[in-house]
This record gives sequence, C-alpha cells and structure tokens, in this order.
Amino acid sequence: MKINILALIVLLKRALVLQSPVETLDLIELVLLKSNNLPSKKSAFEIAIPSPKRKRRRISGITQIAALQRRVGRNPASGGMQGHHSQTRQATTAIRAERSEIIPSLMSDADKIEWMLDDFRASAVPDRLTLINARWVEGDEVVQIAAEEKIAQIQKVNSYVTQATRRYLDQSRSLIAGAWIVYGCDPNGLHSGEVGCIKPIQPRTTISKGKRKKIKYETPAGMKALPIQPWVDDETAADIYKRYGVTPFPNETFWQVVRRYNLPIGIAEGLKKALSLIAHGLPAIAVRGVACWHEKGSRELHPALKNFATAGRTIFIIFDQDEKPSTRNQVERQIQALGTELEQFGGKIFVPTWDRALGKGVDDAIAGQGNQGQVWLDGVLDTAQPLKHLKRSRQIAAASNEIDRHNALTYSVERETEGEYLPKLPPLERGAIHIVSASMNAGKTRRIGREWVREAIAMGWNVLVLSPLNSLGQQTAQDWGLPHIHDFGTSPEQQQALWSYVSASHGVVLCPNSLPRLPASFGERPVLMVIDEANQVIEHINEGNTLGNRWSDIQERFAAVTTHAIQTGAIVLSEDGIPDRAVNFIKATSGGTKVRVFKHRKQSSPWDCTVYSGAITQASGFRAQMLERVQSGQRLLFMTSSQREAKRVERAIARVAPSVKTIRIDSQTNQQGQFRSFFQSPDVWLEANQPDVLILSPSAKSGVSIQGGVSVENAYFDAVLGYFPTLATDTHMQLLGRFRPPVPRIVFIPEFILGSGDESLWKPSAVRRRLEINAKCLASVYEVEDLLTLPEDRAELAARIESAVFDYLAVSKTVSGLQKFIARHALVERLESAGHLVQCLTLKADAAVATLWKEVQQEIWQEEAEAISTMRLDPEVHTVDWARKTLDSLECTYETRLIALKVLWRHEFPGILFDDFEEAYEALCYRDGAMRRGVLLQAKVENLDAAKESDREAVETIFKGSLRPLHRLPREHIKARLIAETGVLSLLDGNPYSNQDPRAIAIKEKALHYANEIYYQLRLQIKPDQTPVEIAHKLLKKLAIDKGKKERPGDIQLVARPGRREEKRDNVYRIDLSVNPVRARLLEAARRKLYSSVSSICNKEVTNLRIDDTTQDQQVLPHPKEWVGAVVTRAGALGRWVIEAISDVGASIKQLDGWGFASQVPLDELSLLE
Repeated sequence: MKINILALIVLLKRALVLQSPVETLDLIELVLLKSNNLPSKKSAFEIAIPSPKRKRRRISGITQIAALQRRVGRNPASGGMQGHHSQTRQATTAIRAERSEIIPSLMSDADKIEWMLDDFRASAVPDRLTLINARWVEGDEVVQIAAEEKIAQIQKVNSYVTQATRRYLDQSRSLIAGAWIVYGCDPNGLHSGEVGCIKPIQPRTTISKGKRKKIKYETPAGMKALPIQPWVDDETAADIYKRYGVTPFPNETFWQVVRRYNLPIGIAEGLKKALSLIAHGLPAIAVRGVACWHEKGSRELHPALKNFATAGRTIFIIFDQDEKPSTRNQVERQIQALGTELEQFGGKIFVPTWDRALGKGVDDAIAGQGNQGQVWLDGVLDTAQPLKHLKRSRQIAAASNEIDRHNALTYSVERETEGEYLPKLPPLERGAIHIVSASMNAGKTRRIGREWVREAIAMGWNVLVLSPLNSLGQQTAQDWGLPHIHDFGTSPEQQQALWSYVSASHGVVLCPNSLPRLPASFGERPVLMVIDEANQVIEHINEGNTLGNRWSDIQERFAAVTTHAIQTGAIVLSEDGIPDRAVNFIKATSGGTKVRVFKHRKQSSPWDCTVYSGAITQASGFRAQMLERVQSGQRLLFMTSSQREAKRVERAIARVAPSVKTIRIDSQTNQQGQFRSFFQSPDVWLEANQPDVLILSPSAKSGVSIQGGVSVENAYFDAVLGYFPTLATDTHMQLLGRFRPPVPRIVFIPEFILGSGDESLWKPSAVRRRLEINAKCLASVYEVEDLLTLPEDRAELAARIESAVFDYLAVSKTVSGLQKFIARHALVERLESAGHLVQCLTLKADAAVATLWKEVQQEIWQEEAEAISTMRLDPEVHTVDWARKTLDSLECTYETRLIALKVLWRHEFPGILFDDFEEAYEALCYRDGAMRRGVLLQAKVENLDAAKESDREAVETIFKGSLRPLHRLPREHIKARLIAETGVLSLLDGNPYSNQDPRAIAIKEKALHYANEIYYQLRLQIKPDQTPVEIAHKLLKKLAIDKGKKERPGDIQLVARPGRREEKRDNVYRIDLSVNPVRARLLEAARRKLYSSVSSICNKEVTNLRIDDTTQDQQVLPHPKEWVGAVVTRAGALGRWVIEAISDVGASIKQLDGWGFASQVPLDELSLLE
C-alpha cells in the first residue's frame, strides 16, 4: 500500500489538535483515498483515536440530503416513488463525471499538500506554521463544510431536496476538487475555532458589476465571518517570547501569554497575512474582510478582538494598500471605525503603511524582501502612524478636493496659452466680463494697460481701476499713466484739480474704500472697469473689515459702477487664479452675462522649497536657522503673515547682529507713504537702500514684483524665508512669489491654523445657513424681526446684492477655512502643482532662541506701554467721535492711531486714564491686550442686560442700512450669554474647587451640551475626555482669568494636592481676583460703564421699571444666612436677582431671568423685593 507517510502524520497531528475523532477519521480516509487503498467505510470508522470531548455537532444538511436520497419516498421531481432509484443513479453518475473533470488529474496527493504549502510560502509563512493551522479537504467533505450550515437553515422539509438547497449545492461543486481549510483557535488558544476559512484549488466564479470575478476564499455559507486566531507552533512562539523578553507559565498557551503580558498584536486583512506577521514576530489575528471586525448590526467587537482590546496595548491595524481610490476610502473608513472602537478600551492604535509597489498585502511585501523581510517589517512598524493621523489624512484628502473644487474656474475658456509672457489680447467686447487668469510675473498688468486700457481711452471711455492696496494702486497708476486718487490732497481746490485731471486723462486708480468719492460726472462716459488683483478686491469689499459703517454705501456704489460698466463699456478681472465665486459675484452685481476667459501659464524655473512644520513652540528652530543665515552674511527676504513676528524678527536681528542692516515694511512703518518708492520701483529701491534683511508683511502680498527676469546667480537675496502662522494659503503663495528669481524658499508653517467660527463650518451651505441663523437670532433678541424684510422699494436691488455677498462669503470662508485646517499640506500642494520642488522636514525647538524671542517680545510690549502711558490727550480735540473717524481713515500715522485707541480705551473703562505704565502694560500690551478683552467679556457675562443694550445701536444700524452686512453683526452679547450659561462664574466665589466639586461637574455638563456653539463662538474645543477643571479653566481663560506662571502669579491658585506623589492627584484650586490690582480696577470700571449705559437706556425707554437711586436710603439685606435665597434688585442693573451666598465681603447673586452672575457684591447695592 503506497501511502504518503509525511502527509498522513501531519494530518493526524492536525486532527488531534482539532480534538475531533470524526475529523481524524475523515483525514485518514482522505489519505487512504489518495493512495488508492481505501478500506471499507466500516473499517475506516472502526479506527479509534482518543480525543478530548467537544460539543456534539448537529446533523448536517448534507447528511439530511444523503438520507433523503437513500429513502424510498415521494419525490416531487419524479412525481412519486417510481423512477426514484434510477433518477438517483443518473444524478450520481453525472456528479461523478463532473467530479472527474474538476479534480486536476495531473496532481498527486503529495502535489496537493505541496500546493497548499507553496501557497503559504508565497506569503513568507514557514511550513511548521502552515501545517499546524491548515489541512487539505476535498470531495463531499469540503462541500459538506462549505454548505451544511446554510442547507440546514433553508432545508425545511425532509421528503425532498428543495430548489434553494440544490442551488447551494451547485455553487459548491467546484470545491470538490479540494481546498485547504483553517479554523484557528479560540481566544485562549485551547480549542478549535468555530468557522473555517477555505481556499479552493479551483475557485468558483461570480459576476460582479458585469465582470467575472474569482472567489479566492470561502466562508461556509450561513455562518458568521468570525476573525481567525491562528495556532502558533512552539518554535515560533519561543521566538516571539524571546523578542519581547517574556516567559510563559507551564501549560500556558501562546495567546494566554500574549494577553497576560499585554504584548502588541496586529489585526490583518486575511489569514495568510496574519500568519506572515506571526512568523516575523508580531502576534496577529485575521479578519476575513475590512468590515468583518464587529457583530452584524452593531459596532461591538468580535470576542477574538475584544479579548485583546486592553488598556495600554499597542495594536497595529494592517490592511491592504489598495490602488483604487474608492476602495482606499472604504478601507480607511473601516480602519478609523475599528481603531476608534479599540481606543475605547484604552489601546494605542497604529496604522502601518508602505509603498504599494512593494506589494498590496503585507505578506506580499514581506515575501518580496527575501532575507530582509524581518528588517523591513520592523521598520514599517516603527514608523507606523497613530490612528489620529489616518483620520487626519482622510480629512486632508477631503479638504484638498473641496479646495480644488471651489477654487476652480469652470467658465468656458476662450484662449489658453503658455510661455514666458502673456501674448497679445484680443479686442475688448462691449458688455462682457473679461477674465485674465495668468501666472505671477507673466506681464498681465502691463498687457492690460498697453492694450485694453489704451483701447478704451481711444474710444472715449473712462477707465476705473480698483486695487486692493493704495501702494499697489499707485504703482499701477504710474505704469498706465493715470492719476491715483491720493495723488491730490483733500481740500476743495485739490479735489477739483484731481477730477479735472481724471477727466482729461480718462481714468483714475483707487481702492474700494474711496469709491464714494467718485463723482457722478465720471459715469457720463462709457466705463471700462479694471479690477486688479480681483480676488483680493472682491474679498475686501464683501468682508468689509476696514470699511466700518461705510460698508453699505461702498457696496451700493460698487454695484452701481459695475452695472454702468456692463451697460456702457466692459469689466476686466485680473489675477493669478480667479475662481467661479469671484466671477459669479461680478455677474450678480453688474447684471452681466457674457464671460470671456483668457488663461496663461508662465513657464518659470522651479523653486527649491523646504517646508518646516510643527507646533508654534517648534518655530524657535526655524528662527535659529534664520539667525544663523543672517550671521553668516546671507541677504534674506523675510515674508510673514504676522506683523507681530515681523517686529520680533527685526529686534532679534538687532540683538544678535547689530551691524546687519534690517528694514521692515508693513502698515505701521509705511506711514503716509514712507515706502512708496519701494512699491513703485522695488528694484531701484533695493539698489539705493541695500538692506541685508528686508522684512515684508501682507501689505506687500500684491503687485510687488522684485527683480523680475533676474537669474538666480544675479539675484539680490540669497533666500526667501516665509513664516506663516496666520492667514490662508492664497496669501502665503502671494508672499513667496513677490521675489521672482528662483532662489531657495525656506518656510515654517504649522499643520493647522485656527480659523474663525464661520471658517470652521467647511461647507458653503452650512456657512450661509449659519449667517442666516445669526441674523434671525439677533433680530429676535433685539426685537427687530420686522427689519429682516426689506422695504418694497429696495427689495429687488438689495436682495440681489445681499444674496451675492452671502453666496460669495459662503464659498470664500469655506475655502479659507479648509486651507487653514490643512495649512501645511495646502501650501505644499500649491507649491508642487506650480512645479516647484518641495521637501517637508521637522525641526526641534531651540531653547536659547525661544528665550531670546520671549525677551524681545517683552521689550516690544514694554515700549508700547511706555508710548501709550506718555501720550497726553486734549479732551476738547480727542473725543470719541474723533477717535472713531480717525481709525476709519487710511491716512493717519501710527502715533495718531495710538492716540485714537487710547481715547476709546478710556471710554471703555471710565476713570482709568492709562497714563500709568503698569496699567497700560497689564491691560493693553501684555499678551496683546488679553486682560482688556477678558475683563470686558466678564463684565458682560455678569450683566447680560447691559451687554445686550451695549450692542443695540450697532445691531440696529446694520439692520436699518440700505444694504445689510449681516455677517458683521456684533456677537459679544451671544458670547457672554454662552459663557454665563455654563455657570463658570460660580467658581469666582472664593471657595476651593476640584474635579469632584458639583459646580465643576455642572460646568462640564453644560459645556458639553453647548460644545458645538462654544467652538463656533469662542473657538474652544470641549471634549468628553477633558476633566471638569480643564473645561472650566478653558472658559475662564477667555475672561483673562488664568493660572499664570512661576514668575507671574495668576488669579487661579493651586491650594492643595491631596494624595501621594506617585498617585494621580486631583488638584484643588481657588480663584482670587485681587491678585492683580490692575485687573480689579479694570473690572470695576467696566461694570460701572455697563451699569450706567443700561440705567440711561432704562430711564429713557422703560418707564414702568423702577431704578433705585443709590444715594437715597434703601433697604439693606442683613447678613444672616436665612436671607440666602431672597430675591433682590441690584443698583444699576436690570432684572431680578437671587442671593446664593453671603460672606463678609458681600453677596454672590444670580440673575433670575437670565444667566448673569456676580460675586462679592456690596450689600448696599441690593434691595429686597417686597
């Protein structure tokens, strides 16, 4: 008898491990069958092999059918008993014939075992690990395993084989040729798994989406797709124990050791991948598909996974590196869902990735590395990213797609060109909107001026040029031979001379703020309207950040001018990359419909870019590199989106390299056009001034072309450095592009830049809906709902413009918000799409430079405080009205602006003059005035009625305007109400608190309830895993109530740390608002200001409300505690209050009809309600 002894031994050994006498006998029968020496069925089943008891298997569906076929009974297919036996014989003959065709005739029994071993070897799985897990099955046995459960479920009768059963049998026919099957073990590694994984040698095919697809792996029909926890042989287990330095107990299984020692595990997409990982030192569990990690219909982990989801365990989710985007997205979603569930149990989740070219599955990649497979896998695991990075990656991809979509220009392109410069433009078309979207330094401004502007003037038209900045506009005016509106003074004679010159030259250049100065006579001729740097101009007009109360007038004038231009002349929009939203806005305001698009891409030398990223604290490493370059004699152009950083850089360079000539150009230094020559002719200015370091802020983001056409060898600067902690990608790219030669660009940008509440919504529909909700909410609060409906005589025009503004802002804020959310990635993508070479690196913090930056920042604050405190005001001249008008003006000096601000600061805090250095420093300069902002907000939180009334005039002014900038409605009252609702002011009563304090717990509950609104209004993230004290301190910091620092004590003081040092302590805090006397004086002044404003309003408008005169005798509440809970009124405040506590210093009271709270209120300010 020729028997493959090795195969027999292996199969017997495996059967014993499975602990099933039936399976053991089946395996013996299989081996004997393969050797053509099959004993009788009876003799095979008479072989006895001892085995531990296991659960009795229920009678299979196949057994039922076999019994039915042997029975003499009614068969619906044959119409009765007659013909049953002959039909069965025919069916059996047919099945045998099919089987003989299916079974590969050229494979011996040994070949089949070898095929199985080779299949696992291809995944870098050693034979010993394969043989302890896999066995070979074929014929009726494999069909029985694959179909018995499902047939048992659907075969509801015992008299005949149903059609549904026959279909499942037909589907399983291809399995007869044979397959390997793996059950794995239970979570403890003691017993066999429940559901096998089958890989047939001849897989069946199915049709999916019109394509034929082979089913490589089968799970028995009707059974759960449970994870498979492989058996591990002793040799492999010993290697893993040694790798992690663990020692098993006697009789302890491999998986029990893994659990007890909390060893890392992998979760792999497929059995062979899990075995490959185990063979290379990582315990791993296989899931049958990326979505097969949980119970059907729930998110609960399968027991095999839940058993190892323990606190502190490192878990690697190792799924395939799929190529198809839709598949990748699906896989990433499942990784995120699985990882999130595992994190609930305290696991540390990592997601390894690798180059797909090395292999789609991890087993393919390991096998492809040959002898270096272990080294490769170790490297992949070492560099695996935490789960949160995967979520971040998905968010980045989604955000990037949305940015591209919203920044696209989808209008039909009339002409698209490439080359060094923009070629000649076609003639203007009357009544059309012309779009010139061309790369920076492609000569679009020169081409428009020489062709279209001259053409319009030759036809007798007037040319109106809008520029985002006066400096840029003055340069354009000089290039095109037109007057700029600021070339003349403001006296009547000078203005008459200006407009005479405009009429003679047929044109004028101005910024949007100056539109109201345009005389009606300008429209007596056809108008060519040129909007240079169109995105910035349109953004400026719609946002209106510097327009103040003139927003409505400027919008209305802009709409009138664009309408006139379309009706009589034409409109031109010019910039590098004009999106649909800009064109749509111009179409809506002008009424134009014809759009002509001309695109040009400049072929320029790529930049060599290095982009550093990380937390702002790591910026010191970037600053250290910058200082090293300065000290080595390099000439640098430093571009930054932060004017504060520009000041710090200038001062730091002066410290470390005092001989270096550093010039800073920004809105503060460019007073009254001090650097006008730079903006007009930057190359000439450079040659004349010869700076070693030139520092530019966003005021130079547009229109400045430095050394265009100059080679890198002849470039003035050695490198361009960019520091971008604020603003969005569009601004960053504009700043980096101001210097034309392709010298290196070295940039620091954080991964994420905090945006505004509207920017955080990320969808145009959500932004628009939120703006509408804000308007309706405030209209209701201030009882001006009737103003939401426009008057009939204004409805059509106003609605058209307001809708255009809302549509534009909704998309604009979406784009800028997404760009800030993925700040580093968005910049890198823009650089690469422009053809530049980019490498992304990280930097370590530099302690010495970090200290230097703190010192120079301190000096700047101190100098500002000195300047403020020494300024003397003339009450007759420096009035509040004068201050507001001054700040609205674009012509005032920095010193004049500072005087105007001091006037308004005095107005906010009556009695505080800010002539004292300490007051000016603490309130207005330190941390850029955080104390002032926090104190004002606290005063409003304490007195919501007053806060509401203080904003009433601004709200009503907006609602009553001819055009309403509803996006600019004041929201300080809403912020105050939100903070008041959390109850955080209850911690200001002087009593200690901790995480166990009911007040802190209540604050957390309220904050979580309003988490979304808090994030939108206050830009604070409130999460369930944050402690009550952490949340309370976040909210208090908005009120400038902080823990302070070692050298600077704060209002929040640590009073106790109960427990031992090695224990996790629950700190006890107390708030003392008297620590900083400046803050105490500011708060008292702010309270007086609010109370007086409300009192004056109430005396005039609310005749039935009694305001007690505090100079008269009034009933004073006594000290006894029985008065706690009494309802009172408070001098100078609206509404009723209830006393919550009384101490020696006063009472703690809470507003009954609102959310106001106040502590330490003098008792003589309170009156008992009868």
